[in-house]
This record gives sequence, C-alpha cells and structure tokens, in this order.
Amino acid sequence: MNEITRPIEVITQEINFYKLQAGNAIIEIGKRLHEAKLTLPHGAWGAWLQNEVEFSERTAQNFMRIAKEYRNPQLIADMGNSATKALLLLSLPAEEREEFVGEAHEIDGEEKTVAAMTT
Repeated sequence: MNEITRPIEVITQEINFYKLQAGNAIIEIGKRLHEAKLTLPHGAWGAWLQNEVEFSERTAQNFMRIAKEYRNPQLIADMGNSATKALLLLSLPAEEREEFVGEAHEIDGEEKTVAAMTT
C-alpha cells in the first residue's frame, strides 16, 4: 500500500481546528437543548430528549449548564473536549477557570495539563 504523507504542520493544524470544533459543539448543543426546552410544551421535555436526541435528562442539563457557563470553546478544547471536566471545573470561579486549565499541575508527583488528567 502506497501512502501519501502530508506535512506534519498541516496535520497539526487540522487536529487543533477539530479540537476547537468539538469544544464549540458541546456549547452549541447545550444552547439548542435550552432552546428546545423552552419551545416544547410542559411535560414533553423528557420524551423529546429520549426519542429525538437520545440524551438523558442529566446529560441535557449538563450540556445546558456548560453552554451557560463557558463562552470560550477553546477552553473546553484545552480540557480535552471533556464535558465531565468542564462540569467539574464549574466549582472554580469563572475568572480562575481559564488560568487553571492553561497551567500544568502536579498530580501524584507528575506535571499534567488538565487535558492529560483523568476526571
């Protein structure tokens, strides 16, 4: 099999582009879930979630909370596009989150970025 190798700079740029897209997607899904909840008649939310978008109510609430609290999709991308990490970091004041995500932290004697940490 003859494989064509693309320049690493192009591959790196594409990966970073899609990381940002994934962070943006989490926020945008949360915004649309909020909009849908406001649009649906009273009592229809749970069935709509289950039948139309296959989200549990808890997952939907989490995505809506992320959309409300995070305006910068790059911050979520920097967390490894983890909704779980984004939710855990809501315990930090908004003004401290970006700094926390941008720094390495010592975990079990090892320096790790938030993206490299387990939840």
